[in-house]
This record gives sequence, C-alpha cells and structure tokens, in this order.
Amino acid sequence: MKKGLLTFFGLFIVVIAIIAFYKPNEPTNDESNKQSPFVGAWDWIENSAETHTFNIRIGERNDSLLFSISGVFYGGLKIHSSPSDLDWNDIAIVKVPIPKNKIVKSKIAETLSNFYFDPERMGVYNDVSFELLNDTTMLFILPDNKGYWPDTAIMLRRDRINRKFSNEEEELLYRE
Repeated sequence: MKKGLLTFFGLFIVVIAIIAFYKPNEPTNDESNKQSPFVGAWDWIENSAETHTFNIRIGERNDSLLFSISGVFYGGLKIHSSPSDLDWNDIAIVKVPIPKNKIVKSKIAETLSNFYFDPERMGVYNDVSFELLNDTTMLFILPDNKGYWPDTAIMLRRDRINRKFSNEEEELLYRE
C-alpha cells in the first residue's frame, strides 16, 4: 500500500512539473509592455465585408519587428494573402529593427501590392511607414498609387498577440 501511494504521489509531482514548465508554441498575449507597442493585429477602420478588408499582423522576434499584410479588395476581385509556411506561420514581407520611437519606416516590394504582376518591376521597392498615433491606433502609409492597398489607412488594434512568424524569408523582402 505504501509503495503504491508513493508511486502515485511521485507521478502526481511529475505531472504537475510538466504542466508548470510546458510552454506551448503558440502566440502569446503579452500585456506587460515588454514587447514593442507595434505588436499585434491591426484592422483598417474602413473594413467592410461587402467591399474590402485590410489587416496587418506584427510580431516581434529577437531585435526585429516582422510585418504581414493581407486583405480582400474590390468586392473580392483582388485577394492578397500574406505568404505563409507549411505550418501556416506568416512569412514577413517587411522586417525592421525594433524602433526606439513610434514610427517604422522601411521599403516594400511594389510587386506585392501591384494589381497585375509586372516582371519589369521586380526590383522596385516603395517607401512604407507605420506610425503609432496612440496605443490603439496606427497609421499605415504607402505612397504607391499603382497598388490596390490603400495609400493611407488608419488601423485599429484588434489584439496584442505576438504571433509566431516563419523563419523563412520572402524572396522580395527588402534588405538594406
């Protein structure tokens, strides 16, 4: 009886230890301000199920912010899904060092936002910026009048989840 009780107690402690130290490989919602204030999912204030939706997901890994952008435009005539790997983790289309202020400036491949694929424009990169207006509002600016994404969009925070991004890199990712 004593041996069975000790075995049960030992197994109980092992199970409790496993549960306590188990860290699932899932996105985390870090409310402790340890992560960049950009991290999370952002939705365009003009999203409309009938005409268009536009959203940005931002994750933080090591010393970088990773951005994925997706949307449905023109009533479904143009769908832009952010690239993903085999595990459905987003592949970043913008990657920048974590900024010290509330503005991120980078470049984005024009091919990613062009309505029609133009091989002659493969190496063309346009400026893109993301500016935090406050804790729940971000301004997206892409001065590319050829694309289907809005050139300026006010984005509202949907969550603060630090999504897991793929280790793969988009071949069109801008590299300084």
